[in-house]
Amino acid sequence: MAKVAVYMTGGIAMYKAVQVVRNLEKEGHEVRVIMTKNAERFVTSNTLAALTKYPVLDNLWSKENEASVPHVHLARWTELALVVPATANFIAKMANGIADDAASTTMLATSAPILIVPAMNDQMWNNPATQRNLQFLKNNQVQIMEPAVGMLAEGYAAKGRMPEPDQISAG
Repeated sequence: MAKVAVYMTGGIAMYKAVQVVRNLEKEGHEVRVIMTKNAERFVTSNTLAALTKYPVLDNLWSKENEASVPHVHLARWTELALVVPATANFIAKMANGIADDAASTTMLATSAPILIVPAMNDQMWNNPATQRNLQFLKNNQVQIMEPAVGMLAEGYAAKGRMPEPDQISAG
């Protein structure tokens, strides 16, 4: 079983990402969660802390973190980094080495294998900048699980939907 750091970013697919965490735990993996502030607009860190029994890393500057370096500790602990859902914004940060919050800073410090699960509108998915960022990440050994074709939050079917939690945890 692996030590899996689950990075959650701010997309509507967050509701399915919670089940991914549950599935990983049921399979016997140790799971820690890192969330962006936008992810917390969809699901609270309290939910993930209750499920994993560990605090969620969402703020490098909180009072409880002032005497430690939690992002480096978590990055060293990680055996697999899973980004679910991976927004176009977080993908761009990864591709460009931007570290401006707890999630992107921890990701930049990790040397573990990375799997990202993009979830976004089809127009964002097909945007040349997104495709360029994805290609750059692939060229740097980041694994990418293709989004599914299905009903998007906008109310029509297209490529960009996050795969189902069982597919992700099995992958």
